[in-house]
Amino acid sequence: MFSETMGGRKTKRRTTKRRTTKRRTTKRRSRKAKRVVRRKKRKSKKPRCSARTLRRRTFYGTAEKTVSGLLKKDLMKNKRGRIVSKKLHAKGLKLYKKHTSKWIKALMQARKNLKITGYCLPKKGTKLYKEAKRLHMK
Repeated sequence: MFSETMGGRKTKRRTTKRRTTKRRTTKRRSRKAKRVVRRKKRKSKKPRCSARTLRRRTFYGTAEKTVSGLLKKDLMKNKRGRIVSKKLHAKGLKLYKKHTSKWIKALMQARKNLKITGYCLPKKGTKLYKEAKRLHMK
């Protein structure tokens, strides 16, 4: 393990292998004149508005599209004055005609028959409900 060298000094023999792969060397950067980079001007942000406002703006022509991508030709005003999608409006009317309208007509007729004025809920078991159900099933 120990070997003697000059002057009778003992030195330790190498027990591990020497490194065979080269170490990575970092390249020194050459000193060039630094380029001056101009900062780009920040674009001014447009004020964000709600979907309803954007829909209104699209309908009146100040904006091109709504948040969901609808154009002016796809929008309309309903009887309450809200700006709605033409497609969804048509779908709602169709569903109302198919399912709800008959029940509402029967309910109105039942109110007339029973001479009910004012607020009255057609809860199950009440006279109003029974009369409306009878008319609805005709």
